[in-house]
Amino acid sequence: MEIENIDGYKDGGTIKIVTPLVTYCIDNRLRSTTKGDVYMGYPEKDNSNRVILLQEEVKIDILRSIEDYEDTFHDWRPAIRTLLNR
Repeated sequence: MEIENIDGYKDGGTIKIVTPLVTYCIDNRLRSTTKGDVYMGYPEKDNSNRVILLQEEVKIDILRSIEDYEDTFHDWRPAIRTLLNR
C-alpha cells in the first residue's frame, strides 16, 4: 500500500490515511466502542462503512506502509501503532 497523506480529525483523534485507491480512517472518536477499527472513509454513526472482512489484513498493511511514509510536519506513526495494536 502506498500512503499519499495522513491527517487527523478533531473528534478525539480519528486518523485519516489516504492511498491512491481508497481513504481509510482509524477510529478514535470520543466515546466510540470501535476505537482502533479501520473504516472506508470517516466512520459513519452506524458504523456501516467499517472494514469487516479484511480488518486484520488492512491493519497489518497499514502498519507496514507507515514505515515508508514521511511527514515533515507531524509523525503519525506512534499514534497509528497504538490504535491498531489495541
